[in-house]
Amino acid sequence: MKSNSYINFDVVCPVQLFNLTQPDPKVDQLLPRILGKSPNQIVDSVMRHLITLADLELIRSDLNMNRPQTNINKLTASSVGLAISEIKGE
Repeated sequence: MKSNSYINFDVVCPVQLFNLTQPDPKVDQLLPRILGKSPNQIVDSVMRHLITLADLELIRSDLNMNRPQTNINKLTASSVGLAISEIKGE
């Protein structure tokens, strides 16, 4: 049996996927508004129209999917997730 030494890297690991896993620059601008805040403070920020619910969902998904899982990122993502749940009434 003859082995094939040619590997098509476009199939194995497409370069286009790497672009999807980079941190979002918009989230970098939004993070200072919520870093270090409790879920209640984040809810208050939404009620005062300082940040939107869509922004919070973007931040949560970016922290969970595109950034290293450090303690501060986990804590921020869980605070944002709890604030989203409180806003939606879940």
